[in-house]
Amino acid sequence: MVSEVFRIRVFVSSPGDLTAERDLVVSICEELTLDLGSLHGFVIEPIRWETHTHSSVGRLSQAVRSSQLPQYDIYLGIMGFYFGTETGLYGSGTEEEFEDAVLGFEKNGSPSIQFYFSNASDDADRLDLSQFQRVKDFRKNIGERGVYYRKFSDLTQLQLLVRKGIIDDVYRLIKTKDARSDRETPVTISYSDLRPYEKLKAYRAVFESDPEVSSHVLMQEATV
Repeated sequence: MVSEVFRIRVFVSSPGDLTAERDLVVSICEELTLDLGSLHGFVIEPIRWETHTHSSVGRLSQAVRSSQLPQYDIYLGIMGFYFGTETGLYGSGTEEEFEDAVLGFEKNGSPSIQFYFSNASDDADRLDLSQFQRVKDFRKNIGERGVYYRKFSDLTQLQLLVRKGIIDDVYRLIKTKDARSDRETPVTISYSDLRPYEKLKAYRAVFESDPEVSSHVLMQEATV
C-alpha cells in the first residue's frame, strides 16, 4: 500500500508552433502516472506556460513567464523548423528556458535535460530558412556542449523516445529518493507494466527503424 506520492515535474519547452508535440508530452505524463505511477506511488506533472503562468507585467515578458514556473525535475525541449522570437536576452524563449535548465543542472545537478528535434520531411517552399538555420545552429551548439539530443520523424517516434526518456529519468529519481530515505526495497520499473504486448506490436515498424529504442526496451524486459 502506497503511503506517500512522489511528485515528479516535467517542464515542456518548445516554440509555439509545436502544439501537437506539446500535447503529446502531456498525454504521456498522464498515461505514465496511471500505468506506472499507480503501481509505484508517483505522479508526473507536466509543466507548461499555458497552464502554469498568468498574465503579468515586467521588463521582459519571457523573464516574467519563467519566474512563475515552479521548480521541475526534468527539462524536456522540443524543436522543429521554427526557432522562435528573441526575448531580449536570448534568441528565443525556448533557448532561454534551456539555458535556465542548464544553469540549474550545473549548480544543483537538477533538472535532467532531454531535447528532441524534428527531422520530418517538410516542403522547403513553406520553410522560413532563416529560422531553420537558427534551429540548426542551436542544435549544433547544444551537441557540442554535451547534450545528447534525439531526432524524430513523426509523432509516433516522438512518443516512443519521450516515454523512454521519461521512464529512465523517473527510475533514476526514484532510486535517488530511495537512497536518501534508506529504503531496503528498490522500485523496479518494467516496460511491460507500461504497455501490454498487443499495443507494443503497433510500434514494430518504429522499433525496426530505431535500433537504440528497440534495444533499450529489450534490455529492460530482460532485466526485470
